[in-house]
Amino acid sequence: MKRMKGFTLIELLIVVAIIAILAAIAVPNFLEAQVRSKVSRVKADQRSLATGLEAYYVDNNSFPAMAKGNASANGGLAGVTVPGTAGTSGAKKILTFRVWASGETLRFHTITTPQAYVTSYFSDPFADSKGCSFSYYCDANGWIVASFGPDTDENGSGGFTGDLGLVDGWAGTGTETQYTSAIAQPSLQLLTGSAYSGECYTYDPTNGTITPGDVYRVKQ
Repeated sequence: MKRMKGFTLIELLIVVAIIAILAAIAVPNFLEAQVRSKVSRVKADQRSLATGLEAYYVDNNSFPAMAKGNASANGGLAGVTVPGTAGTSGAKKILTFRVWASGETLRFHTITTPQAYVTSYFSDPFADSKGCSFSYYCDANGWIVASFGPDTDENGSGGFTGDLGLVDGWAGTGTETQYTSAIAQPSLQLLTGSAYSGECYTYDPTNGTITPGDVYRVKQ
């Protein structure tokens, strides 16, 4: 009778061990590649926003109005993050682009309609809230748009939102205290300032693919 050959238990264990080692090497590299791709996407979207903001300024002699995502805390004026939705946490309290709210008598404060300076608001791939747009702050002479960054700290510890403190006026550390168009940008404070957790405001991949810091763009 012909004898059938097969793998021994030891051989199977060796194969499983090799597969596990290869997976341990490949999976982190794959995840890092995903993060790098998202960072590149954020920077490209922010460049497009920058073009739209400057074009808006040329036509209107001002930058688009901003609003908090939390409409109830903003006099009923909705932010594009969560239009018309009240909330007190995460993206619902950040400064962002203002959108037209039902019943308003003011003109549209937006860069998508009626004149499409950009075709749509870009979503932040690093936000916990699905579809959350970038944070946006402006003064008379400049602006900053920001993403939460790869550390995805939309709901940061101590009530902070993002490393830049993207919620307006939170404990005196909101975006308006980190950015001022009166000095050269990006400023030394933005580049090396310490956030609430003692980390740098600016995301830098040389510190590690997933490290604290927000990905932002400012009016130069």
